[in-house]
Amino acid sequence: MLLRTLFVLLFFGVAVSGSAQTNLVVFVGDSITYGCHWAAVLGNPDIVNQGVSGNTTRDILARLDSIADPQAKTYFIMAGINDLRKNIRPDETVSNIRKIVLALKRASPDADIVLQSILPVNSRIRPFMFGTSIIPEVNAKIREIASPDARVFFLDLYSTFADEHGRLKEDYTVDGIHLSAAGYDAWADILRLWRQ
Repeated sequence: MLLRTLFVLLFFGVAVSGSAQTNLVVFVGDSITYGCHWAAVLGNPDIVNQGVSGNTTRDILARLDSIADPQAKTYFIMAGINDLRKNIRPDETVSNIRKIVLALKRASPDADIVLQSILPVNSRIRPFMFGTSIIPEVNAKIREIASPDARVFFLDLYSTFADEHGRLKEDYTVDGIHLSAAGYDAWADILRLWRQ
C-alpha cells in the first residue's frame, strides 16, 4: 500500500520527503477534458489542460505545436466524440490519433502517452446523429495503437462510464455527453489508480 501511495504522489508531482517532484502532465482533448480543473482535482500544479471545446482529432492535429512539450512526462489523450458528431469517418479518427501519438513522441520521446477511450453518450437524454454502438468499435481500434514497449498505453474509461445498455450513466452526465461532478470524480479515481 505504501509503495502504491508513493507512486501516486510521484506520478502526480506531489512533494515527497521534502523535495518537490516536477512532473509535467498534459491533458489533451475537447470540452470533456476542458471541463475539469485537473491540477486541483489531482493535486498537481504542473498539470496543463489542453482541452478545447468542440475539438475534433483534426483540430488537435492542427494545434499540436502548442501542445507538445519536451518536458512532458505524460500525455493523457481523449479524442473522437466530436469526430463522430461531425461525421468524420472512424478510420480517419483513428489515423489522426495515431498521427498525434507519433508527433508527441517526436517532441517528448521519454513521455508516457495514455490513450483514453471515448466515453459513451446517453441518447435517452440527448439525441445523436450517429449510432452510439459505434463508440466501442472505435475504442477497439484506438486500443490497437497502444504499444506498452513504446510507452503508449490504452486506458479503458468506457466500461466504468457505460450502464448495462451501453449508455453514459445518468449520474455521470449533465446533458448526455458532458460530465457531471460525479463523472469527473469517477474519471479522477481511475487516473489515481492508473498503473498501480
